[in-house]
Amino acid sequence: MPAIRSRGFLSPYSVLIVFACIVLIGCCLTPIANEFRRKSKQREGIHSIPDDRLSTLLASGREQKGAKNKDYRVWYAAGLTVLRGEDIYPPGGEQFPFIYPPFAAVVLAPLAAMGRIMMVAGLCLVNSAACIAISLMSVYLATGKALRQHPMLYAIPALVVAPWINDNFLIGQPNLFLLFCMMLAFVSLRQRREAPAGAMIALATAIKAFPLMGIVYLIYRRRWKATASMLAFLLFFLVILPSPFRGFGRNLAELRNWANGMLFHYDKEELGQRSGRAYAWSNGSLLALTNRLLRPVDPFPKGKHNQDDDSTQDEPSVSEKSRGPQRINIANLNFHYVNAIFVLTSLMLCLGYVLVMPPRARSTPQTEAIEQAMLLVLMLIFSPLLYGYYFVWLWFPLTIVLHRLLIAQPRERRGLWIWFGLLLLTLFFNAPQFKLARALGSNVWSALLMLGGLAWMLRNPPRPAENSRDEGMLDAALTPPSAH
Repeated sequence: MPAIRSRGFLSPYSVLIVFACIVLIGCCLTPIANEFRRKSKQREGIHSIPDDRLSTLLASGREQKGAKNKDYRVWYAAGLTVLRGEDIYPPGGEQFPFIYPPFAAVVLAPLAAMGRIMMVAGLCLVNSAACIAISLMSVYLATGKALRQHPMLYAIPALVVAPWINDNFLIGQPNLFLLFCMMLAFVSLRQRREAPAGAMIALATAIKAFPLMGIVYLIYRRRWKATASMLAFLLFFLVILPSPFRGFGRNLAELRNWANGMLFHYDKEELGQRSGRAYAWSNGSLLALTNRLLRPVDPFPKGKHNQDDDSTQDEPSVSEKSRGPQRINIANLNFHYVNAIFVLTSLMLCLGYVLVMPPRARSTPQTEAIEQAMLLVLMLIFSPLLYGYYFVWLWFPLTIVLHRLLIAQPRERRGLWIWFGLLLLTLFFNAPQFKLARALGSNVWSALLMLGGLAWMLRNPPRPAENSRDEGMLDAALTPPSAH
């Protein structure tokens, strides 16, 4: 896409840079300010239960109603646990305060050694750098160049995912860094550097397990070096790196304990460590939606489980506590049949993904970018837990969509804009205020709508001859007069 040439301080790029800096500074200052308020309350004796140990986090969370920075305190306690040489996960099937692999706790240890406020500030800086890199890498994969592209490619996707960016900063979730790892892997694949690509997907998987699904894409596309690199670095991150700090046998035992409690813990009532809200409205995954629609589970459980995972609301009202269970299921099937339907649906989505992908001989950088955007959407759908802040992963797919909208031919532009409007509408209903819409699957339906649009783009590539003419007309219309 031709770049917009504009000079002066008020050029679109200057305005974007200043605005992005202001937003990122605000996102960083909010959790840091919350930490200072927490310390002030501790000095005043408002919070009497210490929250620097994993063993007291659950009680601390119950006492601090409406507390923010809830995951930062988990990271801090996990890092201190490693420094103290204590157990990361409780024995005997108790609930895990820290639900991530042991590798994540080991990485957090040096940050926790700096103190809680410095750790929060450091993680905010990492997220800020990740935001900038994600935007640039998204534009690079969509257009072939990272800089001086159309301002809308930088602005619109970031604005759409801005609420989820803020959630990741506010509560301390690592999903922005995970997306950065995936984007760096895609850039490495574009540049034919498969070993770093596999390493970055392995790093994301070692922090939060659901990016593991990326290995299926590598295998299908016969990226054998990337596949081998991912497996090798997974072994390094999960087994070798934590062993000098935790002990080889102890690390394996903790890894086994985590896998049994998180990866392989799935029944009628619990999913991973999410007892009580595994199938609540706040979990927007395909697995949770299938259970809500096909068997009688309460999507609006009482108490704290009736809140989004990034919620900072207080305790529910008396009327909410006194109500009975609610149902939205359209069938009453056996749990095993529900799982069979989920597996069949997942296989159909995977088959559709494979069918729309061009053969390797006809693959281009543009088609690969769309494939990888679809991969991110599928990983969201298939993740057993899908809370609102996960949707920051739509940043890259939205950039692909905006690029196609800008270069679309006149006869297809209207249809694309109508589809994009419907997509934004479904994403709007993913807000935590729309509990019923979330319970009925607004997360899944918006992801499927995005997936369908990307599939159409993959099967209907633009015509280069007409694109250049349309791009020039569009850029001329959107360029400030001083730039001509």
